[in-house]
Amino acid sequence: MRSAAVRLAIRSSHWVFNLPAAWIIHAVGPVWQSGQANEAALLADAYRNALSLAKTYQLEAVTFPLISTGIYQFPKDQALQIAVATIGSFLLENDMTVYLVVYDKASFNLSEHLFTSIKAFIDSIY
Repeated sequence: MRSAAVRLAIRSSHWVFNLPAAWIIHAVGPVWQSGQANEAALLADAYRNALSLAKTYQLEAVTFPLISTGIYQFPKDQALQIAVATIGSFLLENDMTVYLVVYDKASFNLSEHLFTSIKAFIDSIY
């Protein structure tokens, strides 16, 4: 299996690409091919590799979009579940603030439903 690429990390002393960020980590996810080309594992690898690089550079926070859900056409519901599971696993062992940004109403509705379920689960256990 080929791992998803994290292409580069760019350090800047000022805003990068009009974003208030000192670092840009370019994580490349898979192109959706009907789920037949190990896309789920590759997407999880993209998040894991980017988080690992952020940890290497001792970053305190990182922000992700839903990787691969734009022009690469990864289904948003699956991508959101993979992102949350992968980021959640990382955070169990690492101290970092991670933001997951959704850009459209459909993604927002999916995230709202998923996080409501997670909150109910946590509340029932703790």
